[in-house]
Amino acid sequence: MLSSYKTALLDGHWTLIVDSSSGGRTTYTARNGNTFGVFTAGGFGGTTDIDACAWPSAPAEQDCARRG
Repeated sequence: MLSSYKTALLDGHWTLIVDSSSGGRTTYTARNGNTFGVFTAGGFGGTTDIDACAWPSAPAEQDCARRG
C-alpha cells in the first residue's frame, strides 16, 4: 500500500529503520540525518488511512496515530 512512499523515502536519502506489514497495515519508520519520521497506512473496504509524522529528532513517543 505504501510502496510509492517507500520509494520516495529511499530516493530522498532516508534510511528505513522499520519496514513492517501486518493485518492490512504498513509502517515505515525512517531517519534522514537527525530527522525522524513514521509513516503508516492501512484500510478496510474501499477506505485507506495514511498517517505521516516527522520530527527534527527521534521523539520519546513515536506514535503517529490520529487523535480522537
